[in-house]
Amino acid sequence: MSIGITIRQLRIQKRFSQSTLANLVGVSQGTISNWESDVYQPNTLEITQIAAALGVSTSFFLPEAALSPAPSVTQENARLHAQIEQLTQQLANVIGIVSRQQELLATFVQKEHL
Repeated sequence: MSIGITIRQLRIQKRFSQSTLANLVGVSQGTISNWESDVYQPNTLEITQIAAALGVSTSFFLPEAALSPAPSVTQENARLHAQIEQLTQQLANVIGIVSRQQELLATFVQKEHL
């Protein structure tokens, strides 16, 4: 839903005319009309003033995607920890292979010198 539609719906719920909201926000009635028609969008300060005049949080004017919950830090930490564990195991396997190859090479060299 657009900011303009949100402003219009909230204004109507409050039973405010465009002129009443304009007076509360400190803009002209034409500006309110332009916002509600999505000709222009209010800036951050104006959104704060609109929210205060309509008695709502500024989050009412955020796009819905911005309101969707972000993954929690705990979930992200768990994912990263699992990746670290996996990489650590892979590294240990590589080191083990290299160590085994070094042992075999040392044994071979010793047998060659005997």
